[in-house]
Amino acid sequence: MATWFAQAFGIALAGLAGLAVSVAWSWNLLATATHPATTVPSVVATPTVTTVVSQSFLVDAAAPLGSPRLPPAPRLKSVAVAAAPLVDTRIPPAPPTAAQVWREVAPRLDQVWGVDTLATLQLLEPFVARFPDDPVAVDKLYAARIARADELAQSGDMSAGVSELLSAEQLLPQRGEAPALLHALTASSGPG
Repeated sequence: MATWFAQAFGIALAGLAGLAVSVAWSWNLLATATHPATTVPSVVATPTVTTVVSQSFLVDAAAPLGSPRLPPAPRLKSVAVAAAPLVDTRIPPAPPTAAQVWREVAPRLDQVWGVDTLATLQLLEPFVARFPDDPVAVDKLYAARIARADELAQSGDMSAGVSELLSAEQLLPQRGEAPALLHALTASSGPG
């Protein structure tokens, strides 16, 4: 009875894909190992099928199942796989706009405006260098340069005052205050 069942089970499974052949072969080994006196008829599968039973060895499906010929176990080769570099897919934040930076500069500028001309220039010059088209900041820098030229002239440093007025004139050449003060400053310091 066990022989007939093993034969029928093996034949039915031999025609299926690789898993069926490996199950039929395993059953044959199990029946032989469990009942050493019982001879289980061999099952012949499709002659061209070779099935992987496990990672450690191959079974030739064309060999009779009662006496399988096992080829030497193939060596599994380890392959080094380089990990792909991590890519930051986040969108970088947009640079701040002139209005956003001005909101940070304006409170500090209010504290020094009219009190400390050098501090005013130190706040406005980098802002205008970064945002040269901001009309409010350019206008304030122009006024601060004129105020600084006046301070320098009052302290007797005429050349530094002239330099500030020339810078103001380059900043807003369409405005007339810097050229008028420059003319007045150079006329008063000239030979008398």
